[in-house]
Amino acid sequence: MSETVFIHGCAGQTSSWDAVIAGLSGEMALRHLGLPGHGAGAQPPAASDFDEAIDALWAELGDGGDLRLAGYSLGARVAMGMAVRRPGRVSELLLIAGHPGLETEVERAARREWDQGWADRLRDRGMEAFVDEWEGLPIFATQRSLPAAARQAHRVRRLDHEVEGLAWSFEKLGLGSMPSWWAGMRQFDGRLSVLVGERDHKYRQLGRRLVDGCPGGTLVVVPGRGHDLLLEAPDVVAACLRSLGSGGTEPRAAARVRP
Repeated sequence: MSETVFIHGCAGQTSSWDAVIAGLSGEMALRHLGLPGHGAGAQPPAASDFDEAIDALWAELGDGGDLRLAGYSLGARVAMGMAVRRPGRVSELLLIAGHPGLETEVERAARREWDQGWADRLRDRGMEAFVDEWEGLPIFATQRSLPAAARQAHRVRRLDHEVEGLAWSFEKLGLGSMPSWWAGMRQFDGRLSVLVGERDHKYRQLGRRLVDGCPGGTLVVVPGRGHDLLLEAPDVVAACLRSLGSGGTEPRAAARVRP
């Protein structure tokens, strides 16, 4: 049985997957992969760029059989990089709101400036001010209708980081510093599910384009939800993981789409 490796998003923690895992009822072998620079006490690691960070994560996982990678946002970008750099180790991918990468240096330069701005704000203003501003981004607007307890637990996870570790993540793992995985993903021969919220319009478009280029790709759209489906629809994510592992169809709570 393939081991399922969970990879959280930017300013997230391994506990970001707790609600999803609770819905799996011990049905699969599970493992968390914490992103470098994230978590209480985390300091900037030795990796100097995105590729080195990917290689360090593979070293942490070690040798063994094939893996199923499940990643959200930054974690989805990392999962794609892991699959592209070691295609023989990854049999299945579940990507939640994942970006395969910017395709021109002009786009990357603009995004690096954006990423550096967040790193600078972290260092200048501290973690709480950063989280206040981060939570106000339009991409997270759909979370405002969630129960207060869920939003507060998510905020606590975001606050539980070190400034320098998270600033390093923006500088080295930001979208502007990431290689483009578009061409590499076209060569991925495993099973791919891309999961997006209906109201996450940018990532719906990216997801459609990605699965269109992957023979084994399926786009799953979750009605009424936004970007962070670990928070907004953990039951649907769990159902998609079960489906990915069994070869079955997606849950009725989501719409299966092949562009």
